[in-house]
Amino acid sequence: MSEAVEYDPSAVEAAPRADAAVRFRHIPSLDGMRAVAVLLVVFFHAIHILPGLQPYLNGGFLGVDVFFVLSGFLITSILLQEFDRTGSISFKNFYVRRFLRLMPAYWLHLAVLFLLGGVLFTAAESEILYANHNFLYAFAYLTNWQRALNGSGITGLLSHTWSLAIEEQFYLFWAGFLFLLLRRLKRAQIVVAVAGLIGLTAWFRAFRWNGTMSFDFLYNAFDARMDALLVGCLVSMLVSWRFLPKKMLASRGFDLAALAAVFVVVFILFNLSDSFYSPSLYLGGFTVFALAVGVVVMRLATRKGDPFSRFLETRPMVWIGKTSYGIYLWHSFAISFVHNFDLSPAVKMAAALAITFTITAASYYLLEIPFLRLKSRFQ
Repeated sequence: MSEAVEYDPSAVEAAPRADAAVRFRHIPSLDGMRAVAVLLVVFFHAIHILPGLQPYLNGGFLGVDVFFVLSGFLITSILLQEFDRTGSISFKNFYVRRFLRLMPAYWLHLAVLFLLGGVLFTAAESEILYANHNFLYAFAYLTNWQRALNGSGITGLLSHTWSLAIEEQFYLFWAGFLFLLLRRLKRAQIVVAVAGLIGLTAWFRAFRWNGTMSFDFLYNAFDARMDALLVGCLVSMLVSWRFLPKKMLASRGFDLAALAAVFVVVFILFNLSDSFYSPSLYLGGFTVFALAVGVVVMRLATRKGDPFSRFLETRPMVWIGKTSYGIYLWHSFAISFVHNFDLSPAVKMAAALAITFTITAASYYLLEIPFLRLKSRFQ
């Protein structure tokens, strides 16, 4: 859930070396894609106040996987550019930038829940919230492992922090691992290694779906879910290192491939009758979905001007995408709060959205942006 980057075709012509990595700048359509992802998650979690959504949004939780692909793409693009420019990676600068982007809003969210959870929510919700060392796990970005080993139902109002924990664990692992790969292997070997890790993750999940490992582990554990992040990493490498010719990326065939990928994404989203319990997801579906999203990301990062890109680049979509981190943090808080009032489902949903966007806007402009301005000191 980070800022988008954009493929810069002019950088290829201006590159001082034939093997120089493609540079990136901001790409609004990836913000729009992030908006789609967070709205899918919000409305999926709102099913219990708008039951009519259930037949259409059983797959809305896959918005998190869209975030994973985008995060892998962004982080890898940043690291590849730095290594290409300097021959190294500043781990200090990388982790300080991640801290400034993620921690202030996250800690505010945890503080509000910790201080006001017992007042704003029912006794049953509060009991779960304060039990099982939930805040300690969330603070340490370990909620995913708490859920993987002890069951998904024990984290209550902090349940959504499982995906943030996976992303944080990815940041801790990937920067150093990628640096070692860059120092020891050729680019083609790195691409093959990352593709192999994607396949290994898919195999691990499918092999363990036979009953030897719980759903909670396969859905929440980092090693069982890292394929979506790695797909984003792979897409970044293919584009940054120009493994795919510009002529191919500009071809009608690639346009058709991207369109087919969109259809795959939509088909999976709307054909999961058992939601995240659907066996097809664990038998390859998660990986197929991530790969399809990866193709869409590649298309958006290398081309623009088509109707789909223009829709994603509209001001509302870009704003929602830029503030999606805050929306993700606060939407469960808002939905759970309004659910306890005797209101019609439509009014509850409208109130939940109003609360979510109000808190998000305040957090973004008053807290997040001031900290984001400090990132320029650690480039």
